[in-house]
Amino acid sequence: PTIRHCTIISNAVSGAGAGIYLAGSSAVISNCTIESNTAATNGAGIYLSALMGLDHIDGSDFYFYSIGSSALIEKSLIQKNHAGSEGAAIYMSDHLLMNGPIAYLLSEDRTIGTPTVNRCFITQNTANNSSTIYNTGSIDSTIENTAIVKNYTRAVQNVMADLSIMNCTITDNYYADTFGAAIYTVHDDTEHGSTTVKNSILRENLPAEGQVFSYIDNSYCQIDYCAYDPIEFAYETDYTVYGTGNITNNPKTTADGHLLSDSPCIGAGTSTGAPIIDRDGESRSGAIDMGCDQFVDQDNDGLGDRWELDTGSSIILQNNSDADED
Repeated sequence: PTIRHCTIISNAVSGAGAGIYLAGSSAVISNCTIESNTAATNGAGIYLSALMGLDHIDGSDFYFYSIGSSALIEKSLIQKNHAGSEGAAIYMSDHLLMNGPIAYLLSEDRTIGTPTVNRCFITQNTANNSSTIYNTGSIDSTIENTAIVKNYTRAVQNVMADLSIMNCTITDNYYADTFGAAIYTVHDDTEHGSTTVKNSILRENLPAEGQVFSYIDNSYCQIDYCAYDPIEFAYETDYTVYGTGNITNNPKTTADGHLLSDSPCIGAGTSTGAPIIDRDGESRSGAIDMGCDQFVDQDNDGLGDRWELDTGSSIILQNNSDADED
């Protein structure tokens, strides 16, 4: 199914998925506003899970199948949703079933979910526990070209699943606890998964200490070509791996995650794996910027083209003292 150009607002449920609930679905959610929905448990805005059922019975043994959700969530505003537990904006999960001695989920009977969140603006969401976006249960998810800003809970939490975060801006989120206000990961050696973050801005979140935090001693959380805050949390050990191309400068962004003309994130990213367009649909050509915005300034006046177009100004340099007549 496709859900396009819809406003889904002010719904409430006693369980999960107040705005949209998908199980084993490859739905497309595009150009939507998902706002002020309330779930007593998880996924107030959008809830994604696997569809599980009984495949066959062999004697006293039960064999199950599982079809993961591979939805595309794009170009949407997800704001002011509240979850009683996790995933105020989006909750993404595949079912976990430990095999034996009675119930079995064989690899050939399982389709891993591969959802993508792309070119979204996610803001002002709240959760009683700890996350705006919650990813878990061996799912393989991607978040790219997305701004996750000014949420009143941890921005992203990944628990024993695969998650790729590419060209995202995660700033100004407030988590009223100890650490991991931007990204918090838990991976172990049984259902470990991985978290990879590249070309992203991970700064100015509160608490400032340990804004990215990997809880277990392994190398399953990798940060490359990102702007991050190096302030460590003093009372727990962070096992995040900081690799190549990272910077610790103030990223200098606008309130909605766009880059200012003097941002150190301009040209500081890598083209490897980078999306070809940014959150606004502008081309990522030449040097790649960190964050969801590729700073484009055709008339070289220090004002980004997207801001000029949004405010009715000109992106063509005029022959007068006020280039944009603003």
